[in-house]
Amino acid sequence: AAKGRDLIHSIKETLEKQSVARHRWVDQDAIGFYREGERITVCVIEVREGKVWETRLYHLKNHQDDVDCLEEFLNQFYGEGRFIPDEILLPLELENKKPFFEVLEERRGKPAALLSPQSGDRRDLIRLAFKNAEEGFRHRGAKQEEIGEILDRLQTTLHLQNLPRRMECFDISNLSGKQAVGSLVCFVNGEPFKAGYRRFRIKTVSEPDDFSMMKEVLKRRLLRSGTEGGKGEKWERPDMILIDGGKGQLNVVMQVIEELNITGIDIVSLAKARPNELADKVYLPGRKNPVRLKPRSSLLHLLMRIRDEAHRFAITYHKKLRGKEFLPEQLKEAAGDALK
Repeated sequence: AAKGRDLIHSIKETLEKQSVARHRWVDQDAIGFYREGERITVCVIEVREGKVWETRLYHLKNHQDDVDCLEEFLNQFYGEGRFIPDEILLPLELENKKPFFEVLEERRGKPAALLSPQSGDRRDLIRLAFKNAEEGFRHRGAKQEEIGEILDRLQTTLHLQNLPRRMECFDISNLSGKQAVGSLVCFVNGEPFKAGYRRFRIKTVSEPDDFSMMKEVLKRRLLRSGTEGGKGEKWERPDMILIDGGKGQLNVVMQVIEELNITGIDIVSLAKARPNELADKVYLPGRKNPVRLKPRSSLLHLLMRIRDEAHRFAITYHKKLRGKEFLPEQLKEAAGDALK
């Protein structure tokens, strides 16, 4: 019943959007935002040739007043490469829009109207953008509360010493030891944190030995905790490390942890279920038997999601390196054929 209700609501809302925009055959962006304190959600409704094309939501933190916040968002949103429509509909009048107008005109090659309508169908679009921004703000808040509960339960269920706010997962990918790579994916508050992703080319292991490769990757990562990467990103200390595998993989991590004399990081391994088992198993240090989470548990789904993302990231990098290695061989063969 709830799904049916939400579907009907979505259909009505879509029809409302179309009715608002259908009679004006121009390209428009309608912008609305909702804020509580420093937390802000901005909604951009993109109208193309009189029809609602797409709705985008952006979640920000900004202590400036509404006008300054809007100006900062617009300068970032309409950067190089962004399509600039005929009209940009704003909920507020900019204090000094001439410089921004000139930048838009230069990037677009012709003028774009900056409008702050007070009535009519343009104002209706802005109201709809505001409504969507408020709903997006509420939904994000509810989702963050739900994630917080899941992390609390994960800490309690697995007896973790830390709240697993920052979780890192590692995976190894290679073909008979060739083009071996390691991946690190980072999840912060239950969501992928792409700035924390890292790739490693295996340097010290030439044979197909996943355990030794994992040792190398873990050492290289953990020794960098608190330092800065090549692009200035900090290698923050994780609250929890997740490994794909069973006791063997868990023991590898513990050996590295003990060798480097590192404390205060929770270690968890996630072993794939066998054909006769219902769900993946969780192994913890110092515990003989695995923790068996329910197959539909949100805790298990979160761990599986992180593990699968690490595997995807490693495979993608491995294929990229294999492609680079394979291409020169193809070129050599083609050159040889040409000389025959």
